[in-house]
Formats: sequence, C-alpha cells, structure tokens
Amino acid sequence: MEGKKIFDLNDFMSNGWKCLKLLRYKTPKEIKHHPSILEVKKDNLIQDNKYHINNETEEYNVETVNVKELLFTEKTKIIIHESKEAHKLFEEADRKLKDIQRKISDLQKSLINNYGLENEFAALYEQCYELTNQEYTYKLCLFEKVTQRSVKGGSEVNLGVWKDWVNFSNNDPKYHTMLYDKGQYCLNHYQRFTFVHLSCGLKPKLISVTEPNHCEYSMEFELPSVCVRQDAKYSNEFKREEL
Repeated sequence: MEGKKIFDLNDFMSNGWKCLKLLRYKTPKEIKHHPSILEVKKDNLIQDNKYHINNETEEYNVETVNVKELLFTEKTKIIIHESKEAHKLFEEADRKLKDIQRKISDLQKSLINNYGLENEFAALYEQCYELTNQEYTYKLCLFEKVTQRSVKGGSEVNLGVWKDWVNFSNNDPKYHTMLYDKGQYCLNHYQRFTFVHLSCGLKPKLISVTEPNHCEYSMEFELPSVCVRQDAKYSNEFKREEL
C-alpha cells in the first residue's frame, strides 16, 4: 500500500486494515517513551534533594558521634562525678543551715515568751494537747497556737496564736489565763480568739472546750505547775494569818 493516497474498499479490507490493527494494538513496551522537559527537571530535583538530605544526615551523624565521644572521655566522667558530689554536699549544707536558722528563730521566739515568775511554764513550750468531742478535735500547742479540725476531715481552723497572759480582774492570779488571738476570720468579719484557763492537775491535760459566743472559745487546761503556785500562795497566806 506504500505510495497510494487513494485505495478502494477491497484494498483497505485486505491490506490497510491489517496495518491499522498493528498500530492500534501495539504494546506500551514497544512504544519508545520520550520524557518531557518538566519530567526531566522534576527527576533532577528529586535526585538533588536526595543528595542534600543524605549529606546532611551524614554530617549530623558525624557531629553526634564526636560529641558523644567527647562527653564520655575519662576526664569528662571525673568532672561529672565531682560535680554531682559537690551538688550533694551543697544540698546537705543548705539543709543543715536552714535547720540551724529555724532553731535560732524558735529560740528567739521562746526567749520573748513570759513563762511565769520563775519560768515554771517553760517546759510546756510547743507541747501540744488534744481533745475530741462529737464534732471537732481541738489542739492546744502551748505558747504557740490553738486549732480545730472537724472529725469528718478537712483542714485545720486557726482559733488563735499565742498573745500573752491576761487577768479579768485584779483579784485573779496573773499566770492563770492565756490569750490566743488573731485566729482565722469569722463570718462576722472579726478574728477568732481563745482563752485558756489553767487549773491544778496531776499532769498536763486539756479537759474541756466551749464556745461561749460565736467564734470565741474557752479552754480548761490542768497542769502541776499551777498546783505549785497555788500551794505557795496558800502557804504565804497561812503564814500571814499566823503572824
């Protein structure tokens, strides 16, 4: 059929159709692919990125290895160990310093307190005693504070911090009533306070707690020191009567 521009139906069916069938059903493998300019640029870009990524990874790995080798030299290990030991010593020294400062502060506070004419109440400093009723557990820490906690749990309520000895009248003995004030605020916008009344007893013991008025508390506390003072008072009065 070469050289023919026009051919009849018989020629087409016998020869031309065979040629067309070959062109139509030719497999992709037999067709040569010619990449476009965009495909070539894209392929080059991908290869270039892979090259840079590989190089960066290799450089990073080399640097990492060098740093690790530097960190784990014998000299560095010794420095790290000595640094940790120095930190432990510092923490221990700091803890001891804070303990000493706390003790000094406590001693300074204790020296300010009035423990009676002959310091007969000094042994009670920071000694705590508790009493529990159906609703609350009361805690009296002498010359420090008074607190209350619900038996159902919850946080402590400050009923007052140590203030001083008080007298309700001139006839009352001076060292028989303690005042703890500036406690936690009440709903009526003033702070709670507590009176602790001392009485003679065989051993220190908190025997009762009442609330005469809202957020005003009264405690009865027994201790032998009061017995000694009462005995001395009665002895002096008896001597005067004899004279």
